[in-house]
Amino acid sequence: MIDQIMEEIVTHTKRLASLLVFLVLAIPAFAQTSTTICAITDDPSLFDGQLVRIRALWVEGFEVNGIRDPDVNCFDVIGLDGQPEFGAIKNSNGGMAATMIGRIRYAGTGYGFGHRNQYRISLELQSVSDPYVVVGTITGQVSGPDGRPVAGAEVTAENRDSIGPLYDETPSCTDEKGKFTLAVPPGNYEVAVNPDSATSSAPFPTTQVPGRLLIRDKERKELSVTLANPYTLQKIPVKVVWPNGSPAPGVEVAIGDGSDLEAVDTWPDLFRTNQSGVVDLIGFHERDQTVFAHVWKRNNAYCAEFQIPSSSRPKERTVLRLKKSRWCKRQQIFLSNLFPPCSVKHNP
Repeated sequence: MIDQIMEEIVTHTKRLASLLVFLVLAIPAFAQTSTTICAITDDPSLFDGQLVRIRALWVEGFEVNGIRDPDVNCFDVIGLDGQPEFGAIKNSNGGMAATMIGRIRYAGTGYGFGHRNQYRISLELQSVSDPYVVVGTITGQVSGPDGRPVAGAEVTAENRDSIGPLYDETPSCTDEKGKFTLAVPPGNYEVAVNPDSATSSAPFPTTQVPGRLLIRDKERKELSVTLANPYTLQKIPVKVVWPNGSPAPGVEVAIGDGSDLEAVDTWPDLFRTNQSGVVDLIGFHERDQTVFAHVWKRNNAYCAEFQIPSSSRPKERTVLRLKKSRWCKRQQIFLSNLFPPCSVKHNP
């Protein structure tokens, strides 16, 4: 009898222990608050320290790691402490969203979270589930002032919500009919044509589309953009020589807007000298421009530069004498990252 009682006590003790373990593991789930990013950003002090369950769109970029409402019912961004795992889902366009569980931290009047304390609210990520792709589409037609389609123009869409550009889409290049397509995550966008620099194939100044476009998941919006008068193209004859004065063939020569080398934002056209060290560049009469020549020889970098004021019309061939310089190495890296994708490569 006593043995039977003891056996029942042991059995009930094990069941009780199992129940306690279950409750301990389940408490976090029961303590979760199902809410939205908009509700949190509307009154963050109410959620400070709470474990929440939300649907969120992950936004990532240079010094940016945050989440926002995937339905764009609000535009605030919450900093994300952690990196979400999306498993086998891969998507080159649009964005990734998921159900996220984490603890909310609110900075109040104190220091914020993330890079340079840019977020007043942060989510300490604990888990991610049910990932899915969210994407909208911006399409359109780009025409010149004469109504004809413009091919080879660069079109960009930048998300301008909350803390600044959270998404910078790889530019779309207009086709021979002047049409373009951009796939973007949901958000509020500014659209521009030729935002970096004009090219010889599309010599038009930057055109900013008025206002902002609100793009939701699976939404498609179409634009019609008419550009201003094009720049006047002019030929800029150049000859590149080595330090001893002999012709320098095969030298890359770039031209970009700006009165000096450091003022040039992009180098939209890239040329290469022929066997005589000669190349004819295409420039714009209305713009101050800088020409930069660069080449590697025997593991040494050589470069040269000169400026072209907007008022000048070069007729004689300008001679660029290359100089060996360590500075050229840094400039070469700088140049390699700044050629717009719609640029045309010239090889005379």
